[in-house]
Amino acid sequence: MHLYPSSGHLVGRAKVFCFGPGREYFNWSLNRLQTQADLVPPDHINLFVRLARVARDLTIETIYAPRVADFNARLATSSDYPHVIMMGEWPLRLHRGAPAAGMEIPKGTGLFVPTADCPTVIVTNPVSKRVIAAHAGLKELVDVDYILTGKASRENGSVVSAMVNCFPKEERWGLIVKSVCGIGPACYTHPTDHQTYGEQNKKMLAYLKSHLGRSCVCNAETDGRINLHGIIRSQAMSEGVHFEHNSDDLVDTYCDVVPGTTLYQWHSHRRAVDEEKPEEALKRNGVLVINPE
Repeated sequence: MHLYPSSGHLVGRAKVFCFGPGREYFNWSLNRLQTQADLVPPDHINLFVRLARVARDLTIETIYAPRVADFNARLATSSDYPHVIMMGEWPLRLHRGAPAAGMEIPKGTGLFVPTADCPTVIVTNPVSKRVIAAHAGLKELVDVDYILTGKASRENGSVVSAMVNCFPKEERWGLIVKSVCGIGPACYTHPTDHQTYGEQNKKMLAYLKSHLGRSCVCNAETDGRINLHGIIRSQAMSEGVHFEHNSDDLVDTYCDVVPGTTLYQWHSHRRAVDEEKPEEALKRNGVLVINPE
């Protein structure tokens, strides 16, 4: 790939590529491209062309990009996207506008997930060749409103459970689950003495520890370090996935630097907030998951 830095993974049959800011400190957020009418300013066109080049290099012409900011743990279908963005001689068809965390990816197409700390999770059956991928931030892994009030705010409590439940029970033991490009627990803190969110953090940390296990939370009584990859593993196993088929890529979007430099390898929303850099907090990495023909 000509875009750096990036990492690639093979998850069952799924091909997964993660794109950071690279030498040009590029922002992979698709908020600038919601409809065809947005394809006017030069930086919007540049973003589309970047994505089109990636698609060309990986020999796909269709990419779905759901609106993940709703944090609704919902899985879309290919018919849920009201907008298709195209440009000139580029063959890419970019589908936008579905309010969802992810979807089952049709063969020969890709799912693009902009993210800046929240992992992307991939669930695949290497036998049936089905691939499902989704944005998996904390608010998509657990229904925070339910934890705080006792009232469910949505149909799917967890996007991971929703993904695994798309497969028949007899297939779940053999599914492969991998989470990529997320923040590590060391810097994903939720202090119990926080002036504004301390009480909410206490409730959430207690819930995670009691319902999902100690591996999902470190220092639950103090700084509350949440392990998103641990939550994903715990939820996948509770739905019947074999523990040896759960893994993550060991990336930490907050801390990782480009080898041999002091440059951060990934955009990180939490790091930008901690450093009081609001413009940086709007920037995103990109995760592209492809289900080959």
